[in-house]
Amino acid sequence: MKRAALLLLLTLLPLGLRAEVVEQSALVPPGDMEQWMQEFAEHRYALGPPDFYAECRELSTLAGAQVCYFGDRDQMNGALLRASIFTEGLGTYAKGSIPKLNEPELARVSGAAAGHDLQGSDLAEFYAKAEAECASSNQDANVCPNAAEKEFFAKIVLPRLERKEPLVVIGFETLTTGIPYQQSVSHEVLHAQYFLDPEFRETTDAFWNERVTERDKAEIRHTLSPIYDEKNEFLMRNEFQAYILMPDAESNQLARFVKNYRKPLLAALRAKGIAPILIQ
Repeated sequence: MKRAALLLLLTLLPLGLRAEVVEQSALVPPGDMEQWMQEFAEHRYALGPPDFYAECRELSTLAGAQVCYFGDRDQMNGALLRASIFTEGLGTYAKGSIPKLNEPELARVSGAAAGHDLQGSDLAEFYAKAEAECASSNQDANVCPNAAEKEFFAKIVLPRLERKEPLVVIGFETLTTGIPYQQSVSHEVLHAQYFLDPEFRETTDAFWNERVTERDKAEIRHTLSPIYDEKNEFLMRNEFQAYILMPDAESNQLARFVKNYRKPLLAALRAKGIAPILIQ
């Protein structure tokens, strides 16, 4: 997950909102994001606009990677924040927990989530647990999946899980992050590449294990620890490669490690005939 340093309050989406998720044509890297943004606005406002609107496009070069654009951060986090918290933990929430929609802590941590990357298996576990907790709470509206979650899972997630297709959901928005989309979307796409491309994952894992010094690993874990679980080695390897390979890596969390590791990591990937998927 790409996280912003500034915490903003989440304006919780109304429980009875009108939600719409639309699948669009494939996104061909590096993509034409400005054209998509313009078309997104046209499509959204042609519908009313609805309270919640998102468009998803599968990456043409990475089967299963669904790049999903949301109207704003509240809408994105309304659909995906609880699933991300369940998958990775955030703030005072431990991995595996599902916050209630009316909890102040959920509003507090929402600004830390500037994008999402979620595997199909994690989404499946989250939704199953959310529905189970909903049933055991006697259909408490603050426990049950909200309208945005229901719409997003019904349109994008559940059909692919039923067909047993590979799936990684990438969530982004461009209005409130303060982060150029070239950085935020590419960062999340690199996570999807790590999840879905075994050779990419094996190459970047081997680089972390064999080329990154133990001192630098310790410093990287410490640097990421305020927002990531430093004890999760899978997560540390994944975040390392995404922060090092993303555009303008020199201005992000692992900036001081870019000089020593970006070119050697790119060379290791090129030696395997692999190129990072970046969005422009």
